[in-house]
Amino acid sequence: MSNFIALLTDFGDKDPYVAEVKGKIFSLNPEVKIIDITHHIPSFDVLAGAFCLYTCYVYLPKGTIFVAVIDPGVGTRRHIVLARVGDYWFLAPDNGLLSFFVWEGKINELFFLKENPFFRVSSTFHGRDIFAPLAARLSVNPCPEEIYWQRINVSELKLLNFPCPKISAQAIEARVCYVDKFGNVILNVKNNQLNLKLAQKGVVQDYPLKVIETYSDLEEGAVGLLYGSHGFLELCLKQKSCSNLLQLSSGSKVTIYFDEQKKYSS
Repeated sequence: MSNFIALLTDFGDKDPYVAEVKGKIFSLNPEVKIIDITHHIPSFDVLAGAFCLYTCYVYLPKGTIFVAVIDPGVGTRRHIVLARVGDYWFLAPDNGLLSFFVWEGKINELFFLKENPFFRVSSTFHGRDIFAPLAARLSVNPCPEEIYWQRINVSELKLLNFPCPKISAQAIEARVCYVDKFGNVILNVKNNQLNLKLAQKGVVQDYPLKVIETYSDLEEGAVGLLYGSHGFLELCLKQKSCSNLLQLSSGSKVTIYFDEQKKYSS
């Protein structure tokens, strides 16, 4: 039995959608505790959702069941996926939300829902009508029922089309994984992929860039590059939005050029 269900959606808080999802879960298991990861993933932004899901899961209690619903294909023939990663379970549409787990070789078991056990299912709100009751049932019985679930191979899962970064002594060519509430721009470059020298200088989109350790190390008007707390490089400004300045969002391409020669490992 699992004590925790964690929710990650693009539903926002203007509408009653999140409350309906929670209500459905509690109606089936009133003892379970619900953790709200975020409901402010940008609408339909599967990449941002995938990144948040992957970078946060290890900080939640073991045994947590994650329900990730960023689902532009709701109501279509897309699959519903159940995945086990160590002691955690994940429910998500088959649209790339689990991509980071696949890329990092984290998935231990994987299933497609082959038969929907629920009635009165709308074609536009599977988060409430399918994902929520599935999570509630799993919280009581964490073993997937064979009558409903079909075991699959990782190769059958849909992944995001997301190129790897290109790293050299002169430049980093990367993509944006996520932009946080402060406007910090998180790149698809892992902290351990390169060794940056503190105060090293460069340029990004004609703005001066400096390698820093903390946000407060920045001068006004300079873009900072630092090792982020979730294991990926970040671009930032001092108490301003870097994403607004550079006009970047998840999926955007960004190239950083360095003034100094330095050897990197890719």
